Amino acid sequence: MARMVRVAAVQMRMGSATENLEKHIEFTWKAREERAQIVLFPELALQDDPEPLDGPTMTRLRQAAREAGVYAIPCFWERAPEGRYVTAVLIGPDGQVVGRYRKTHAWPAWDHRVGEEYPVFDLGFAKVGIMVCYDKRFPEVARILTVKGADIIFTPNSSDAKGERWEPWSEPEVFRMYHQMRALENGVYVVATNKIGPVADTECYGATCICNPTGRVVADADVSEGLIVHDCDLDVVAQVREYRLCNRRPETYGELVR
Repeated sequence: MARMVRVAAVQMRMGSATENLEKHIEFTWKAREERAQIVLFPELALQDDPEPLDGPTMTRLRQAAREAGVYAIPCFWERAPEGRYVTAVLIGPDGQVVGRYRKTHAWPAWDHRVGEEYPVFDLGFAKVGIMVCYDKRFPEVARILTVKGADIIFTPNSSDAKGERWEPWSEPEVFRMYHQMRALENGVYVVATNKIGPVADTECYGATCICNPTGRVVADADVSEGLIVHDCDLDVVAQVREYRLCNRRPETYGELVR
């Protein structure tokens, strides 16, 4: 019998901090209605002011995840003693924090500290990793998560129309291509969310998608706010990943690290 995991990806339009939090709660319940086991939200789609991990925003989302009985992955400005981080939090269906991932690559215009670790979380029914927005441009991140056993990589984004204007493709096409390549080259599912509509002085274009281990987009959002769902077959992950990684020669890759 195939090992299936149902995932949900949320494409959100930004409002006030209160409105954003309420949307997270509403979409958590929507994911429950769709029988999703894990729901992913976009990057920094909550409050503007940094809060600690045990602050009011995460406390409320932990309560929502517990009441709905799903895993939830929100991404927020985390306040720590040494500074602020862009942090994605994996909340369990019991309302407890399973773990967190701090974005490891900072967009040049953004002022925040960066993480140094690439955790993979074993949920029992699947192993999952997280990378955040700009991290997707660095193939090493997804490869590390893959060799550490991730079946599914979740990627919250806040990508706008300023990003790839020098490319011959549209920004949504480039957005999807990044995630398709990370899925294809590693033989994993990649779940990618984005915001839609005005954000500060720019415009986010959506393009929320789910890519399978052969690099195909198997679920794709339109240009509106909403939630997409897909059943991930982890047996396919095992088969494709073996094919993709069977002839790796890490002893020859030293030049990557300088």
